[in-house]
Amino acid sequence: MKKISKIINQAKAKLSIMLVLTVCVVAATSCKKKDDKDNIVPITGITLTPATQTLTVGGQSGKLTPTITPDNATDQKVKWNVEPIDVIIVADDGSIIAIKEGEAIVTATAGGKTAAANVKVNAAIPAATFPDVNFQAFVIEIFDTNKDGVISTAEVAAVSEIRCDRKNIASLEGIEVFTALTYLDCGFNQLTTLDVSKNTALTDLSCGDNPLTVLDVSKNTALTYLTCDNNQLTATALDALFNSLPTVTNGEIYTGSNPGTSTCDQSIATGKGWTVNE
Repeated sequence: MKKISKIINQAKAKLSIMLVLTVCVVAATSCKKKDDKDNIVPITGITLTPATQTLTVGGQSGKLTPTITPDNATDQKVKWNVEPIDVIIVADDGSIIAIKEGEAIVTATAGGKTAAANVKVNAAIPAATFPDVNFQAFVIEIFDTNKDGVISTAEVAAVSEIRCDRKNIASLEGIEVFTALTYLDCGFNQLTTLDVSKNTALTDLSCGDNPLTVLDVSKNTALTYLTCDNNQLTATALDALFNSLPTVTNGEIYTGSNPGTSTCDQSIATGKGWTVNE
């Protein structure tokens, strides 16, 4: 009996020790959880930079940078949302790829706080629109204002003046996309044809010192100044040009050093309000 009693007492002692240890462990765990909770730094705000940006389809990617306040916030994971979903793609790091023309609102959420930014995407003008490599290079160099390597419809729409003289250009194909163009100087190139029928806002055209054999400005009703000297325009070609001129109050045209300069009918032009200079 004494032996059994001793075993029971030992078991009770061990149980007591285990209960004490369990209580200590629970207390320690509770204290740790409380400490962890006390150490969490909540997010108080988030902003996106830049607030607005413009991209071009096929151009360089964009970037949105979130700034979380405070900067030592515990959980700084950002969730992105884009509306509509088919204009751009936003990666986890904020990088943006333009998909199609349009506008999108990007919302960043972190810690229950949100910030929004606007992204506008312009359509691209295909490089093949300008088949002459020299003219294409000129257009990209001068009119790619955001330097993303492509020309957008918005960039083209903003162009009112083109000075591409002495660029060894053989074709101005693609000039038609510049519908807001009022001034064009394409002299001293290698142009054999020139179609400005879509450039209806044109008021000043300088195309001298090219091998042009024909020129039609019948669609350029705002034209008041034209130089086409030192081309290959015969008398017949010059008469046709004069007939295509708009009627103006005081226009000026320069036709010197063409094969038909001395034999063309200048009265056709003067009858429309133009002064013919040889």
